[in-house]
Amino acid sequence: MDSFLKEIDTELLKRWLLNQNEDDWDVKEVNDNIVIETKYGLGFINFYPDCIIELDVENKMTKEKVFFIHFQMNNFHHALGLLYDMRLCLQGLTTSKKTKVLLSCTSGLTTGFFAEKLNEGVQLLNKDFEFNAVSYGNLYDMAKDYDVILLAPQVSFRLSEVEGVLKNKRVYALSPALFGKYDVGNTITFLEDELYKEKEVQSQQENPLPIKQMLKAHQQILALAFIQLDQKIRLVSRLYDENNMILEDFEVYKNTISVDDIVDLINTILYGYPDIELISLSLPGVVYNGVVTLKKYGLNECHLQAFLEEKYSQKIVINNDVNTIVMGYFASQNDYESISFLYQARIGGTGGVGHIHRGHLIKGRHNIAGEIQYLPISFSENYQEIKKTPEGALEWTTKYCLGIASMVAPDAIIIYNRLISKSDDVKKEMEKYMPKSYIPDLIKIESLKEYMLIGCILLGLKEM
Repeated sequence: MDSFLKEIDTELLKRWLLNQNEDDWDVKEVNDNIVIETKYGLGFINFYPDCIIELDVENKMTKEKVFFIHFQMNNFHHALGLLYDMRLCLQGLTTSKKTKVLLSCTSGLTTGFFAEKLNEGVQLLNKDFEFNAVSYGNLYDMAKDYDVILLAPQVSFRLSEVEGVLKNKRVYALSPALFGKYDVGNTITFLEDELYKEKEVQSQQENPLPIKQMLKAHQQILALAFIQLDQKIRLVSRLYDENNMILEDFEVYKNTISVDDIVDLINTILYGYPDIELISLSLPGVVYNGVVTLKKYGLNECHLQAFLEEKYSQKIVINNDVNTIVMGYFASQNDYESISFLYQARIGGTGGVGHIHRGHLIKGRHNIAGEIQYLPISFSENYQEIKKTPEGALEWTTKYCLGIASMVAPDAIIIYNRLISKSDDVKKEMEKYMPKSYIPDLIKIESLKEYMLIGCILLGLKEM
């Protein structure tokens, strides 16, 4: 789009936004930018030179950034689509004032009845709580949408286990006295008393990791990586200079992601750093010869690499997320010559494996090495019932670790599974089937960002 037309569209967009005042939100202009305020959220629309626009949504109660993206005005319709996503995010916050409490028992039946009584009680008492119930088998999958977890007496013996997995949630056990009588009033009082106490939330520090491998000479490199979260997508990127020093870190949070979003971010970064030589991407799904299949986000045999190469002069490299993670982990340590990475991104999902043997990434024919969805693994009879619990995750992880150890025998297996609290639990299970001396070192990691970005750099440079 011609720069003159970009400026006209940007100004039209700004004028249009300033006329969007409604009963439930207030739009105002502040220092040539726009602020949208609702009861529970703040939206910031910031305008920068060369028609670059930044959209930012913040939860007023928690100060959490829940939506964030940059883009350059190239298409008015696309800009309106992004603003619509931002609007939905702000509207969602208008219903998030209540503390959401999830009760759990063995089947969810008795807690379901109690949740109904509690919801009736908070309406009468005008309390800001919302209750729901779930069976223990589905607790971990649903917990992401709730602030507090209440365990009924029949599953309260799992309290420490649930706390260990759901580290950023408040988890409490209901006493038999409260639960047995369906004591609505005292249960609400108990919750208010506990929530008043300050909870120390364990935050995950993601400090940049060193690259412990020699890299070939290069100019500026941009690494882009998708990280799938429970409720949104985190697109992280990092710009390195020719000395592997970090110039910039960028992040985008959205409910979904598209090719247009990737283009928006690349355009924004290239505007400030036009001398970038290489753009290396890490994506979930199947990646083969630059073709990406990720049906969840509408990418079905998408020729993404060819599309980006036609659009940009920079070298474009695309790799699968599991392969970039295992490469990044390998490059950040000196203890192991061969490692495998076992990855289950979604609770109860299929997962994947990445292998490095003596510094070489094993991709295999058609790049399907590590696609464990094709292995006919036999699980216990009740696995479908427990696959979204720590017990199911332990069975899943143990069996695939045994397969990896038997067929590949790496020095170490790196595990990412949110329902596994300790790698020693996996080791104990493996010892039932395999001599202890044959079991590789098992290492559980909590964060993926740094390994993904380092892996992007290394795999990108291999293609230069």
